[in-house]
Amino acid sequence: IDSITFIKLLEVDPDALIAKARKVSEHIVKRIAQNTLTHFNTRWSFSDNIKQLYDNGIITNKIRSYVDTIRLFGNMAAHSSIDDAVQFTIEDGIVVSNALILFILECIKNELL
Repeated sequence: IDSITFIKLLEVDPDALIAKARKVSEHIVKRIAQNTLTHFNTRWSFSDNIKQLYDNGIITNKIRSYVDTIRLFGNMAAHSSIDDAVQFTIEDGIVVSNALILFILECIKNELL
């Protein structure tokens, strides 16, 4: 995705951008867990994978914080009810996008990707 397309998506549908960032980060976390945890379980949730990776010293607290930010925003974007709908802003999309970029960079720095 180029920067112009990214900005357009951010302006039109920050919820979709946030949900997509969650999906991407979940895929990355699952891949890291599969590659590093000898006791990996395919039934673990996104949250379970993060906890297992952190508890086993695979990811740092910094990585966990970035990915938890993405996960929490993504959960709100994907699972909010009509009665309690969250209206995300461009700024929210930027926060999640930055968290995704920093999460990926930290994973590369720690040779996880």
